[in-house]
Amino acid sequence: MRNVILSAALLGLLADLAALPADAAALRGLTCAGRSVWAVGDAGIILRSDDAGRTWRQVSYPVKANFQSLAFDGETVYVFGGQGIPGHNEGAAVAVLLRGDDGGESFERVSAAPAGRLYGGSFSGRAGVIFGQATAEAPHGLMRTLTGGQIWSQVPLSSTGWLAAGDFRTVRYGYLVGSKHRIASLRNMKEPAIRPPQIDSPLHLAAVRFADEQQCFCVGENGTVLRNGPSGRAWSGIPLKLPAGTRRLADFEAITFASPKRAWIAGGQL
Repeated sequence: MRNVILSAALLGLLADLAALPADAAALRGLTCAGRSVWAVGDAGIILRSDDAGRTWRQVSYPVKANFQSLAFDGETVYVFGGQGIPGHNEGAAVAVLLRGDDGGESFERVSAAPAGRLYGGSFSGRAGVIFGQATAEAPHGLMRTLTGGQIWSQVPLSSTGWLAAGDFRTVRYGYLVGSKHRIASLRNMKEPAIRPPQIDSPLHLAAVRFADEQQCFCVGENGTVLRNGPSGRAWSGIPLKLPAGTRRLADFEAITFASPKRAWIAGGQL
């Protein structure tokens, strides 16, 4: 499959198209910060545009990890991903966390042991959280640091398993979603005593996004769209008008907001 990046006509900028070679690996994450746009993917791909997507260049890094997403903390760029363990029948991986303190011109690897493959995180100064693949040493899939990554500790949660996506108002406040309709809330870098009830379902949630300072939405398999209210205690399903017979075939994997009342949801059908 050919990989392309399409920069939308945002802030009055004309859309442009940039393409990788036809045999290039898949792209997994796309993040904007002003006129700076970044994309990451498999086989160590890190792409950067400094002109809102008109032109692109590849940032080289010797580790051929599969990267999933990026996050910014001022001029510091973080890249999250993992390296697969050969022959492991459950796709286990070791974490790869990169930090670029010079605006992403160069990167260094930050130890994230004992985490598995990372899907994302958030940082503010020396405080940070990372999430992703659960391991025996990190069964909740979530870890935190107050030392810039020198020391990591588990964040105890009431549920275990993989965390596939997260959205943060600050490094201390956010929601994370993952396997088996799992929703985890984070307050002051830990799970609050009052938390959203777990939903007994085999379906996976794949994306989560704040609509405003209080409302948050998440999406996943079988056309799932969930919303929580300002209290953060309850999640309710939102019925969608999908063509007859397609709801159980529609797997949503992304959500973003044009405004607090207008959302775009994307995914595919089996």
